[in-house]
Amino acid sequence: MVPEISTSGMCQLGGSLRGQQQGNSSFYFKPGQLNVDVISRLLASELGDLGFRHNALFVYTVDESGNPIILRQFSLEYGGVEFLPADEINHPTMMSDRQAFLNRIGNSSVLGYDIELPSDRSANEFAADVILNAEAYRANTYNPVLGPNSNTAALAPVVQAGGRINRPISSARGQCRTISC
Repeated sequence: MVPEISTSGMCQLGGSLRGQQQGNSSFYFKPGQLNVDVISRLLASELGDLGFRHNALFVYTVDESGNPIILRQFSLEYGGVEFLPADEINHPTMMSDRQAFLNRIGNSSVLGYDIELPSDRSANEFAADVILNAEAYRANTYNPVLGPNSNTAALAPVVQAGGRINRPISSARGQCRTISC
C-alpha cells in the first residue's frame, strides 16, 4: 500500500519540462506519476566556483503543460544532520536548491543522478518510500568533505528505498559515505 503523500508544502513553480532533456543527466518526467530527482549544484561564493557540490532531493509531478509541481523538497543546510522542515521554503538553502531544480535544463552547473527504480514497485510506491526515508533521515555528524553531508543525505533515502545510483558524480564529495552507490 502506498502511503498518502502530504501536500501541505505543495507549491506549483514555473519552468516547463515538457520535451526537454539534459545531455549530462537523466532528468525526465512522466505525467500522472510521482518522480524522484536528486540535483547536484555547484557551490559558489563571491570569489567564484568553490569546486564543491551540494545535493538536494525532490519528489514532484507535472501538470498537463509539463510544469513541475514540487510535492516534497528535502534540503540539508551546511552543518545540518537532518533535512530542513518542509515549511521553511524561504530558507536560503531551500531557495537555492529549488532554483537549481527548476532551472537545471541547459544549466551546466546543475547535474542530475541516473536513478534506477526498483523493479518490484511502481514509481509512486518508490517515491512514497523515498519520502518516508527522507523524513526519518538523521546523520550522527556532518563533514563537508568526507560526509555525511548534503550529498549523502539526498542520496540515502533513494538507496534505502531500493533505488540504484548508476552514475555517481565525482565532484559530489561524501555522496557515498554511508550508502552503497
